Amino acid sequence: MVQAGDMIGRRFRLVRSEDYDIPGAAVFTARDVRLHQDVTVHIITSLAPSSVIRAARRAQVIRDRRLTRVLAAGLERQGTDRLAYVVSERPSGVRLDALMGEVAFVPDTAAAIVGEAAATLMIPGRSGIHHGMVRARSLTITPRGRVMTSGLGIEGELGSQAGLGRVRSERADAIALARIFVTAVTGLDADELTSDDLPPDLADPARELCEDLLRGSGPLTLKHLTDALGTGKSSALRAVVAEAPTLWWPAAPLASAEALPAGSEAAALVEQTGDADVVSSDAAEVTVLTADADADAEVAEQTGRAVAPVEQPDPTTTRLRTRFGGAVDDIEEFHDIVLEQNAAPAPSVLEAIFERLHQRFPRSAQLAEFAEAARRRAQTSAPFNVGPLVLALLIVTVFVTAVIGASMITQPLDPPDSDFNNPSQKYPEFTIGQTPTPTPAE
Repeated sequence: MVQAGDMIGRRFRLVRSEDYDIPGAAVFTARDVRLHQDVTVHIITSLAPSSVIRAARRAQVIRDRRLTRVLAAGLERQGTDRLAYVVSERPSGVRLDALMGEVAFVPDTAAAIVGEAAATLMIPGRSGIHHGMVRARSLTITPRGRVMTSGLGIEGELGSQAGLGRVRSERADAIALARIFVTAVTGLDADELTSDDLPPDLADPARELCEDLLRGSGPLTLKHLTDALGTGKSSALRAVVAEAPTLWWPAAPLASAEALPAGSEAAALVEQTGDADVVSSDAAEVTVLTADADADAEVAEQTGRAVAPVEQPDPTTTRLRTRFGGAVDDIEEFHDIVLEQNAAPAPSVLEAIFERLHQRFPRSAQLAEFAEAARRRAQTSAPFNVGPLVLALLIVTVFVTAVIGASMITQPLDPPDSDFNNPSQKYPEFTIGQTPTPTPAE
Protein backbone atom coordinates (compact mmCIF):
# COMPACT_ATOMS: atom_id res chain seq x y z
CA MET A 1 0.00 0.00 0.00
CA VAL A 2 1.45 3.36 -1.01
CA GLN A 3 1.63 6.32 1.32
CA ALA A 4 2.98 9.85 1.47
CA GLY A 5 6.73 9.90 0.89
CA ASP A 6 6.82 7.04 -1.64
CA MET A 7 8.42 7.59 -5.04
CA ILE A 8 6.41 6.69 -8.14
CA GLY A 9 8.04 6.21 -11.52
CA ARG A 10 11.43 7.29 -10.07
CA ARG A 11 10.27 10.86 -10.41
CA PHE A 12 7.04 11.66 -8.56
CA ARG A 13 7.15 11.79 -4.76
CA LEU A 14 3.77 11.47 -3.05
CA VAL A 15 3.06 14.38 -0.70
CA ARG A 16 -0.46 13.88 0.67
CA SER A 17 -3.63 11.98 -0.09
CA GLU A 18 -6.88 13.57 -1.28
CA ASP A 19 -10.55 12.68 -0.98
CA TYR A 20 -11.81 11.10 -4.18
CA ASP A 21 -15.40 10.42 -5.20
CA ILE A 22 -14.88 7.61 -7.75
CA PRO A 23 -14.14 4.09 -6.47
CA GLY A 24 -11.17 2.27 -7.90
CA ALA A 25 -8.42 4.83 -7.36
CA ALA A 26 -6.55 6.62 -4.60
CA VAL A 27 -5.49 10.18 -5.44
CA PHE A 28 -2.36 11.90 -4.15
CA THR A 29 -0.82 15.29 -4.54
CA ALA A 30 2.77 14.65 -5.60
CA ARG A 31 5.92 16.55 -6.45
CA ASP A 32 7.78 16.16 -9.72
CA VAL A 33 11.40 16.10 -8.51
CA ARG A 34 12.73 16.82 -12.02
CA LEU A 35 10.57 19.75 -13.02
CA HIS A 36 9.89 20.91 -9.42
CA GLN A 37 6.14 21.26 -9.84
CA ASP A 38 3.04 19.73 -8.26
CA VAL A 39 1.21 16.93 -10.06
CA THR A 40 -1.76 14.64 -9.39
CA VAL A 41 -1.18 10.89 -9.10
CA HIS A 42 -3.96 8.31 -9.43
CA ILE A 43 -3.04 4.97 -7.86
CA ILE A 44 -5.35 2.57 -9.69
CA THR A 45 -7.00 -0.09 -7.52
CA SER A 46 -9.91 -1.03 -9.80
CA LEU A 47 -10.59 -4.51 -11.17
CA ALA A 48 -9.04 -3.72 -14.57
CA PRO A 49 -6.18 -1.24 -14.05
CA SER A 50 -4.76 -1.95 -17.51
CA SER A 51 -7.95 -0.57 -19.09
CA VAL A 52 -7.54 2.66 -17.13
CA ILE A 53 -3.93 2.97 -18.28
CA ARG A 54 -4.93 2.41 -21.91
CA ALA A 55 -7.68 5.02 -21.60
CA ALA A 56 -5.19 7.49 -20.13
CA ARG A 57 -2.76 6.89 -22.98
CA ARG A 58 -5.50 7.43 -25.57
CA ALA A 59 -6.33 10.74 -23.93
CA GLN A 60 -2.63 11.62 -23.81
CA VAL A 61 -2.51 12.19 -27.57
CA ILE A 62 -5.18 14.96 -27.38
CA ARG A 63 -3.34 18.27 -27.33
CA ASP A 64 -5.19 21.26 -25.94
CA ARG A 65 -4.07 23.75 -23.30
CA ARG A 66 -7.47 23.54 -21.61
CA LEU A 67 -7.12 19.80 -20.94
CA THR A 68 -4.83 18.61 -18.16
CA ARG A 69 -2.11 16.52 -19.76
CA VAL A 70 -1.34 12.96 -18.77
CA LEU A 71 2.38 13.00 -17.96
CA ALA A 72 2.92 9.29 -17.29
CA ALA A 73 0.90 6.09 -17.06
CA GLY A 74 2.12 2.58 -16.44
CA LEU A 75 2.80 -0.31 -14.09
CA GLU A 76 5.49 -0.43 -11.45
CA ARG A 77 6.61 -3.26 -9.19
CA GLN A 78 6.83 -2.50 -5.48
CA GLY A 79 7.98 -5.55 -3.59
CA THR A 80 5.72 -8.42 -4.63
CA ASP A 81 2.91 -6.14 -5.87
CA ARG A 82 2.40 -4.46 -9.22
CA LEU A 83 1.29 -0.86 -8.90
CA ALA A 84 -0.74 0.86 -11.64
CA TYR A 85 -0.54 4.65 -11.71
CA VAL A 86 -1.49 7.66 -13.84
CA VAL A 87 0.24 11.03 -13.39
CA SER A 88 -1.37 14.19 -14.73
CA GLU A 89 -0.94 17.95 -14.52
CA ARG A 90 -2.28 19.82 -11.54
CA PRO A 91 -3.82 23.13 -12.66
CA SER A 92 -3.65 26.13 -10.35
CA GLY A 93 -6.73 28.17 -9.61
CA VAL A 94 -10.18 27.69 -8.09
CA ARG A 95 -11.77 24.26 -8.45
CA LEU A 96 -15.46 24.56 -9.19
CA ASP A 97 -16.62 22.03 -6.58
CA ALA A 98 -15.33 24.41 -3.88
CA LEU A 99 -17.98 26.92 -4.98
CA MET A 100 -20.89 24.81 -6.20
CA GLY A 101 -23.80 24.74 -3.79
CA GLU A 102 -22.16 27.42 -1.65
CA VAL A 103 -22.95 30.37 -3.91
CA ALA A 104 -25.24 31.20 -6.80
CA PHE A 105 -23.35 32.47 -9.84
CA VAL A 106 -24.60 35.30 -11.99
CA PRO A 107 -25.73 33.79 -15.33
CA ASP A 108 -22.93 35.33 -17.38
CA THR A 109 -20.26 33.86 -15.11
CA ALA A 110 -21.86 30.41 -15.06
CA ALA A 111 -22.25 30.52 -18.84
CA ALA A 112 -18.57 31.45 -19.23
CA ILE A 113 -17.48 28.44 -17.15
CA VAL A 114 -19.77 25.82 -18.66
CA GLY A 115 -19.52 27.14 -22.22
CA GLU A 116 -15.73 27.06 -22.10
CA ALA A 117 -15.75 23.51 -20.74
CA ALA A 118 -18.17 22.42 -23.49
CA ALA A 119 -15.95 23.95 -26.19
CA THR A 120 -12.96 22.11 -24.69
CA LEU A 121 -14.65 18.69 -24.68
CA MET A 122 -15.65 19.11 -28.33
CA ILE A 123 -11.98 18.69 -29.31
CA PRO A 124 -11.45 15.11 -28.02
CA GLY A 125 -15.03 14.33 -29.06
CA ARG A 126 -13.98 14.64 -32.72
CA SER A 127 -11.64 11.69 -32.11
CA GLY A 128 -14.35 9.67 -30.38
CA ILE A 129 -12.97 10.30 -26.86
CA HIS A 130 -15.52 11.45 -24.30
CA HIS A 131 -15.13 12.25 -20.63
CA GLY A 132 -17.99 10.27 -19.14
CA MET A 133 -17.69 11.64 -15.59
CA VAL A 134 -17.94 15.42 -15.94
CA ARG A 135 -18.72 17.09 -12.61
CA ALA A 136 -17.76 20.26 -10.77
CA ARG A 137 -14.56 18.65 -9.49
CA SER A 138 -13.40 18.22 -13.10
CA LEU A 139 -13.34 21.99 -13.80
CA THR A 140 -10.69 24.39 -12.53
CA ILE A 141 -10.73 28.14 -13.24
CA THR A 142 -7.20 29.48 -13.61
CA PRO A 143 -6.06 33.03 -12.75
CA ARG A 144 -5.54 33.69 -16.47
CA GLY A 145 -9.24 33.20 -17.18
CA ARG A 146 -9.18 29.68 -18.56
CA VAL A 147 -11.28 26.64 -17.61
CA MET A 148 -9.13 23.52 -17.27
CA THR A 149 -10.88 20.15 -17.61
CA SER A 150 -9.26 17.21 -15.85
CA GLY A 151 -9.82 13.46 -15.76
CA LEU A 152 -10.33 12.88 -19.49
CA GLY A 153 -10.09 9.14 -20.17
CA ILE A 154 -9.17 8.16 -16.61
CA GLU A 155 -12.34 9.02 -14.73
CA GLY A 156 -14.69 7.77 -17.44
CA GLU A 157 -13.08 4.34 -17.33
CA LEU A 158 -13.05 4.29 -13.54
CA GLY A 159 -16.73 5.28 -13.47
CA SER A 160 -17.62 2.55 -15.94
CA GLN A 161 -15.87 -0.10 -13.87
CA ALA A 162 -17.58 1.18 -10.72
CA GLY A 163 -21.01 1.21 -12.39
CA LEU A 164 -21.40 4.99 -12.11
CA GLY A 165 -21.48 5.75 -15.81
CA ARG A 166 -22.03 3.02 -18.35
CA VAL A 167 -22.27 5.20 -21.45
CA ARG A 168 -19.51 7.57 -22.47
CA SER A 169 -20.96 9.80 -25.16
CA GLU A 170 -21.14 13.42 -26.19
CA ARG A 171 -24.73 13.67 -24.97
CA ALA A 172 -23.78 12.36 -21.53
CA ASP A 173 -21.09 15.06 -21.24
CA ALA A 174 -23.51 17.74 -22.49
CA ILE A 175 -26.17 16.79 -19.94
CA ALA A 176 -23.60 16.72 -17.14
CA LEU A 177 -22.44 20.23 -18.04
CA ALA A 178 -26.03 21.46 -18.28
CA ARG A 179 -26.65 20.15 -14.74
CA ILE A 180 -23.58 22.05 -13.57
CA PHE A 181 -24.93 25.23 -15.15
CA VAL A 182 -28.35 24.85 -13.53
CA THR A 183 -26.76 24.25 -10.12
CA ALA A 184 -24.40 27.19 -10.62
CA VAL A 185 -27.10 29.78 -11.36
CA THR A 186 -29.41 28.60 -8.56
CA GLY A 187 -27.09 27.28 -5.86
CA LEU A 188 -29.41 24.24 -5.57
CA ASP A 189 -29.10 20.63 -6.60
CA ALA A 190 -30.37 20.01 -10.13
CA ASP A 191 -32.55 17.10 -8.96
CA GLU A 192 -34.49 19.37 -6.59
CA LEU A 193 -35.18 22.26 -8.96
CA THR A 194 -38.27 23.52 -10.69
CA SER A 195 -38.65 26.22 -13.31
CA ASP A 196 -39.66 28.70 -10.60
CA ASP A 197 -36.19 28.38 -9.03
CA LEU A 198 -34.43 29.72 -12.13
CA PRO A 199 -33.23 33.34 -11.79
CA PRO A 200 -35.28 35.93 -13.70
CA ASP A 201 -32.24 37.43 -15.47
CA LEU A 202 -31.44 34.31 -17.49
CA ALA A 203 -31.15 34.90 -21.22
CA ASP A 204 -33.76 33.17 -23.33
CA PRO A 205 -31.40 30.51 -24.83
CA ALA A 206 -30.01 29.68 -21.38
CA ARG A 207 -33.50 29.50 -19.87
CA GLU A 208 -34.66 27.18 -22.63
CA LEU A 209 -31.62 24.98 -21.99
CA CYS A 210 -32.41 24.77 -18.27
CA GLU A 211 -36.09 24.05 -18.82
CA ASP A 212 -35.27 21.28 -21.30
CA LEU A 213 -32.99 19.73 -18.70
CA LEU A 214 -35.65 19.95 -15.98
CA ARG A 215 -38.16 18.31 -18.32
CA GLY A 216 -35.78 15.38 -18.75
CA SER A 217 -34.60 15.94 -22.31
CA GLY A 218 -31.50 18.06 -21.97
CA PRO A 219 -29.03 19.03 -24.71
CA LEU A 220 -28.16 16.48 -27.36
CA THR A 221 -24.68 17.74 -28.21
CA LEU A 222 -22.01 19.99 -26.78
CA LYS A 223 -22.69 22.44 -29.60
CA HIS A 224 -26.17 22.99 -28.20
CA LEU A 225 -24.48 24.17 -25.01
CA THR A 226 -22.07 26.52 -26.74
CA ASP A 227 -24.87 27.94 -28.90
CA ALA A 228 -26.97 28.68 -25.81
CA LEU A 229 -24.20 29.82 -23.44
CA GLY A 230 -21.32 30.97 -25.63
CA THR A 231 -17.73 29.88 -25.17
CA GLY A 232 -16.78 32.03 -22.20
CA LYS A 233 -15.31 35.45 -21.50
CA SER A 234 -11.85 35.43 -19.95
CA SER A 235 -12.61 38.63 -18.02
CA ALA A 236 -15.54 36.96 -16.25
CA LEU A 237 -13.42 33.91 -15.47
CA ARG A 238 -10.59 36.01 -14.05
CA ALA A 239 -13.15 37.78 -11.87
CA VAL A 240 -14.17 34.39 -10.42
CA VAL A 241 -10.64 33.71 -9.23
CA ALA A 242 -10.27 37.26 -7.91
CA GLU A 243 -13.55 37.14 -5.98
CA ALA A 244 -13.33 33.58 -4.65
CA PRO A 245 -11.39 34.49 -1.46
CA THR A 246 -14.08 37.05 -0.57
CA LEU A 247 -17.11 34.80 -0.97
CA TRP A 248 -17.79 34.66 2.75
CA TRP A 249 -18.55 38.01 4.34
CA PRO A 250 -18.72 38.83 8.04
CA ALA A 251 -22.12 39.34 9.60
CA ALA A 252 -23.52 42.87 9.35
CA PRO A 253 -22.04 44.99 12.17
CA LEU A 254 -24.25 46.50 14.84
CA ALA A 255 -24.69 50.26 14.89
CA SER A 256 -22.24 51.89 17.28
CA ALA A 257 -22.98 54.85 19.52
CA GLU A 258 -20.97 57.17 17.27
CA ALA A 259 -23.15 56.24 14.31
CA LEU A 260 -26.41 57.21 16.01
CA PRO A 261 -28.03 60.58 15.29
CA ALA A 262 -27.17 63.17 17.88
CA GLY A 263 -30.04 63.98 20.20
CA SER A 264 -31.99 60.85 19.32
CA GLU A 265 -33.62 58.68 21.95
CA ALA A 266 -31.28 55.84 21.09
CA ALA A 267 -28.22 58.04 21.59
CA ALA A 268 -29.58 59.23 24.95
CA LEU A 269 -30.01 55.64 26.09
CA VAL A 270 -26.47 54.79 25.10
CA GLU A 271 -25.29 57.85 27.03
CA GLN A 272 -27.13 56.64 30.12
CA THR A 273 -25.93 53.05 29.99
CA GLY A 274 -22.41 53.88 28.87
CA ASP A 275 -21.58 50.54 27.29
CA ALA A 276 -24.77 49.76 25.38
CA ASP A 277 -24.89 49.54 21.60
CA VAL A 278 -28.38 50.39 20.42
CA VAL A 279 -29.57 48.23 17.55
CA SER A 280 -33.02 49.69 16.85
CA SER A 281 -35.44 52.15 18.35
CA ASP A 282 -39.06 52.95 17.65
CA ALA A 283 -42.13 54.15 19.50
CA ALA A 284 -43.04 50.71 20.78
CA GLU A 285 -39.77 49.08 21.62
CA VAL A 286 -36.13 49.80 22.17
CA THR A 287 -33.70 47.01 21.44
CA VAL A 288 -30.31 47.31 23.04
CA LEU A 289 -27.26 45.15 23.40
CA THR A 290 -25.09 45.54 26.47
CA ALA A 291 -22.21 43.75 28.04
CA ASP A 292 -24.28 42.47 30.94
CA ALA A 293 -27.91 41.87 31.86
CA ASP A 294 -27.93 44.51 34.64
CA ALA A 295 -27.58 47.33 32.10
CA ASP A 296 -30.49 45.90 30.10
CA ALA A 297 -32.66 45.88 33.22
CA GLU A 298 -31.64 49.47 34.04
CA VAL A 299 -32.66 50.64 30.57
CA ALA A 300 -35.98 48.81 30.86
CA GLU A 301 -36.64 50.41 34.24
CA GLN A 302 -35.79 53.91 33.02
CA THR A 303 -37.78 53.76 29.80
CA GLY A 304 -40.65 51.60 30.99
CA ARG A 305 -40.49 49.73 27.68
CA ALA A 306 -39.73 46.17 26.86
CA VAL A 307 -36.11 45.51 26.00
CA ALA A 308 -35.44 42.80 23.47
CA PRO A 309 -31.91 41.59 24.08
CA VAL A 310 -29.83 40.62 21.11
CA GLU A 311 -27.15 38.03 21.45
CA GLN A 312 -23.62 39.12 20.68
CA PRO A 313 -22.67 37.53 17.36
CA ASP A 314 -19.51 35.55 17.06
CA PRO A 315 -16.97 37.76 15.23
CA THR A 316 -15.95 34.75 13.16
CA THR A 317 -19.54 34.11 12.05
CA THR A 318 -19.96 34.60 8.33
CA ARG A 319 -22.87 34.51 5.98
CA LEU A 320 -23.25 33.61 2.36
CA ARG A 321 -23.40 35.95 -0.55
CA THR A 322 -26.68 35.81 -2.33
CA ARG A 323 -25.12 36.08 -5.80
CA PHE A 324 -21.56 35.41 -6.86
CA GLY A 325 -20.42 38.61 -8.50
CA GLY A 326 -22.69 40.80 -6.36
CA ALA A 327 -22.51 41.91 -2.76
CA VAL A 328 -24.71 40.78 0.10
CA ASP A 329 -28.42 41.45 -0.49
CA ASP A 330 -27.74 41.82 -4.24
CA ILE A 331 -26.24 45.32 -3.87
CA GLU A 332 -23.75 45.58 -6.71
CA GLU A 333 -20.19 46.41 -5.85
CA PHE A 334 -18.18 48.98 -7.70
CA HIS A 335 -16.11 46.48 -9.65
CA ASP A 336 -19.27 44.61 -10.67
CA ILE A 337 -20.68 47.84 -12.10
CA VAL A 338 -17.43 48.42 -14.00
CA LEU A 339 -17.48 44.88 -15.39
CA GLU A 340 -21.08 45.31 -16.53
CA GLN A 341 -20.37 48.66 -18.17
CA ASN A 342 -17.37 47.26 -19.99
CA ALA A 343 -19.09 44.06 -21.04
CA ALA A 344 -19.80 45.30 -24.59
CA PRO A 345 -16.63 45.94 -26.64
CA ALA A 346 -16.15 49.30 -28.31
CA PRO A 347 -17.22 49.42 -31.97
CA SER A 348 -14.52 48.66 -34.50
CA VAL A 349 -13.47 51.06 -37.25
CA LEU A 350 -15.35 49.12 -39.92
CA GLU A 351 -18.46 48.96 -37.73
CA ALA A 352 -18.38 52.73 -37.16
CA ILE A 353 -17.88 53.43 -40.89
CA PHE A 354 -20.71 51.17 -42.03
CA GLU A 355 -23.01 52.49 -39.31
CA ARG A 356 -22.46 56.06 -40.50
CA LEU A 357 -22.99 55.04 -44.13
CA HIS A 358 -26.14 53.15 -43.21
CA GLN A 359 -27.46 56.22 -41.36
CA ARG A 360 -26.70 58.30 -44.45
CA PHE A 361 -28.37 55.79 -46.80
CA PRO A 362 -30.95 53.99 -44.64
CA ARG A 363 -32.69 52.29 -47.59
CA SER A 364 -29.58 50.42 -48.70
CA ALA A 365 -29.98 46.75 -47.75
CA GLN A 366 -26.37 46.02 -48.71
CA LEU A 367 -25.02 48.61 -46.28
CA ALA A 368 -27.31 47.26 -43.57
CA GLU A 369 -25.88 43.76 -44.08
CA PHE A 370 -22.31 45.09 -44.00
CA ALA A 371 -23.00 47.03 -40.80
CA GLU A 372 -24.55 43.99 -39.11
CA ALA A 373 -21.63 41.75 -40.17
CA ALA A 374 -19.13 44.29 -38.83
CA ARG A 375 -21.05 44.54 -35.55
CA ARG A 376 -21.04 40.74 -35.08
CA ARG A 377 -17.34 40.59 -35.86
CA ALA A 378 -16.58 43.35 -33.33
CA GLN A 379 -18.63 41.63 -30.61
CA THR A 380 -17.01 38.24 -31.16
CA SER A 381 -14.24 37.35 -28.74
CA ALA A 382 -11.36 36.06 -30.86
CA PRO A 383 -7.60 36.42 -31.26
CA PHE A 384 -6.33 39.52 -33.04
CA ASN A 385 -6.66 39.06 -36.81
CA VAL A 386 -3.71 40.64 -38.61
CA GLY A 387 -5.06 39.90 -42.09
CA PRO A 388 -7.02 43.15 -42.57
CA LEU A 389 -4.15 45.16 -41.11
CA VAL A 390 -1.61 43.59 -43.49
CA LEU A 391 -3.97 44.14 -46.43
CA ALA A 392 -4.47 47.78 -45.45
CA LEU A 393 -0.71 48.35 -45.13
CA LEU A 394 -0.17 46.71 -48.54
CA ILE A 395 -2.78 48.97 -50.17
CA VAL A 396 -1.22 52.08 -48.58
CA THR A 397 2.26 50.99 -49.73
CA VAL A 398 1.10 50.45 -53.32
CA PHE A 399 -0.68 53.81 -53.33
CA VAL A 400 2.34 55.70 -52.01
CA THR A 401 4.62 53.92 -54.48
CA ALA A 402 2.31 54.80 -57.35
CA VAL A 403 2.21 58.47 -56.33
CA ILE A 404 5.99 58.67 -56.06
CA GLY A 405 6.42 56.87 -59.40
CA ALA A 406 3.96 59.17 -61.14
CA SER A 407 5.73 62.25 -59.83
CA MET A 408 9.06 60.94 -61.09
CA ILE A 409 7.64 60.19 -64.54
CA THR A 410 6.09 63.64 -64.96
CA GLN A 411 9.20 65.45 -63.73
CA PRO A 412 11.53 66.51 -66.68
CA LEU A 413 14.95 64.98 -66.75
CA ASP A 414 17.50 67.68 -66.03
CA PRO A 415 20.87 66.06 -65.58
CA PRO A 416 23.61 68.08 -63.95
CA ASP A 417 26.05 69.93 -66.25
CA SER A 418 29.04 68.40 -64.58
CA ASP A 419 28.41 65.12 -66.37
CA PHE A 420 28.95 66.73 -69.84
CA ASN A 421 31.34 69.69 -69.28
CA ASN A 422 34.50 67.67 -68.80
CA PRO A 423 37.64 69.68 -68.16
CA SER A 424 39.91 70.21 -71.22
CA GLN A 425 43.08 68.16 -71.55
CA LYS A 426 46.36 69.95 -70.87
CA TYR A 427 49.12 69.48 -73.50
CA PRO A 428 52.73 70.62 -73.33
CA GLU A 429 53.51 74.00 -74.94
CA PHE A 430 54.57 73.93 -78.67
CA THR A 431 58.19 74.99 -79.28
CA ILE A 432 59.94 75.71 -82.58
CA GLY A 433 63.15 73.90 -83.12
CA GLN A 434 64.65 70.44 -82.98
CA THR A 435 63.79 68.35 -80.06
CA PRO A 436 66.96 67.47 -78.21
CA THR A 437 67.93 63.84 -78.20
CA PRO A 438 68.02 62.53 -74.67
CA THR A 439 71.45 61.53 -73.42
CA PRO A 440 71.66 57.97 -72.14
CA ALA A 441 72.29 57.75 -68.48
CA GLU A 442 75.80 56.90 -67.49
